[in-house]
Amino acid sequence: MYAPETRTPRPIRPCSHSIGAHFPNDCRPILATDLLGPAYDRWMQTIRCARERSRRSNLQRVRSVVGGCFLGAVAVCVSAHALADVVLHDDQTSEVEASLPNTTADGDEGLWLDEAALTRVSGFVLKPEGLCREELCVPVTASSGSTLVRRDEDAVRVDAAALARRLDQPYAFDPEERVWSFGPIPAARRAFLESARAPDFELEDRDGEPWRLSDHSGKKRVLVVWASWCACRDDLVVWERLHRELAPAGLEIIAIAEDSGGLAAAGPYIEAAETTHTSLIDPTHSVTAAYQLVNVPTAIWIDESGTIVRLDDGAYPEQRRILGVEVGVAGYADALRDWAKHGPESPYVLNTSAMRQTLPRPDRDRLRADQEFRLGAYFYEHGRVELATKHWERAAALAPDNWNYRRQEWADSSFEATVKFLVRAFGRGVRGVPYYRPIELPKPPPE
Repeated sequence: MYAPETRTPRPIRPCSHSIGAHFPNDCRPILATDLLGPAYDRWMQTIRCARERSRRSNLQRVRSVVGGCFLGAVAVCVSAHALADVVLHDDQTSEVEASLPNTTADGDEGLWLDEAALTRVSGFVLKPEGLCREELCVPVTASSGSTLVRRDEDAVRVDAAALARRLDQPYAFDPEERVWSFGPIPAARRAFLESARAPDFELEDRDGEPWRLSDHSGKKRVLVVWASWCACRDDLVVWERLHRELAPAGLEIIAIAEDSGGLAAAGPYIEAAETTHTSLIDPTHSVTAAYQLVNVPTAIWIDESGTIVRLDDGAYPEQRRILGVEVGVAGYADALRDWAKHGPESPYVLNTSAMRQTLPRPDRDRLRADQEFRLGAYFYEHGRVELATKHWERAAALAPDNWNYRRQEWADSSFEATVKFLVRAFGRGVRGVPYYRPIELPKPPPE
């Protein structure tokens, strides 16, 4: 910010000299600035700051025009060659060169990549039997007119978008910015849906260090998914107490902040709670997508073998009231204590068959919403708030009951969006639809 210079007032002694005469060092006429005092200083500071902002704005306009002309000239040169696309895949972001147009003859999106780029973003390798990833193979024929694989004079290229459509893999695409987001293929989700295996993920902790779920197998883990825009942020101190109590029994609390604002948004609440348990930051809501969550707080119980034994929406560690509404369920912390002590014999643990019925089975729109939201998070991270909001709105439209997506949009948009959210939330209550799915806990075992 522009900081104006400060005036050091001189002591005033009214003078009787005529205008234009020489004044002694300790004598000068009384001026309007002396009468106005601090008000004059503030007025002049405003003027100086306005001039500085105008100067910087004009300079920025010049830079934008010059830069735009330069980039325009570069674009003309590049258009005849490979074009750079950004691909969001797994937990990574890759820049690739697409050698053919992004639209097929049928009007579908196309992302033509060479073999190395395809393997990097999808894991598929071109083999004699087809495009293969581990045990999964898609039969293909490479020809100049193929809709999936083309063999040019210099290389073989594969349409990654067409491959995704063939596999029913969800993806989203921003054609103006040339940014793609690809979700997991259905085969990769089979273990989650059929055997309640916890999807693996890697996130950064509050110190910027990578943390992967599979590196912490062999112990009970509770994923506590929260957000800075949720009143559940105040429960971090309660989860910390539970962590210190239950860690010696082999139960680890891992708090995950679903915040597009990243550490800047979640960090102050983590620090205020003085947490020692693991605190992860999830700006792209990757855990929401992997576990098909719809709200926060959510608690996911994972046993030593990596199997989900309980998943609770609206999991507050203590029952309390928020805005006059009672949330949480009595005895939730005691249920965790029982699981820590008795493991699979605890009555609060669900078997695989029960978990299979509990886990959500999203449709295509819901899976597409995950990728639209991820695009929004990417643009938000790069300061493109308006573009981020556009993709978040698409995600909310595709998955209207996903409150994580709607509330993130609410947290980073206008007052009007806030009103819409509250109207929708209270409207559900009027219709008798609970904001959180009820948590059903069996009666506590006798002592």
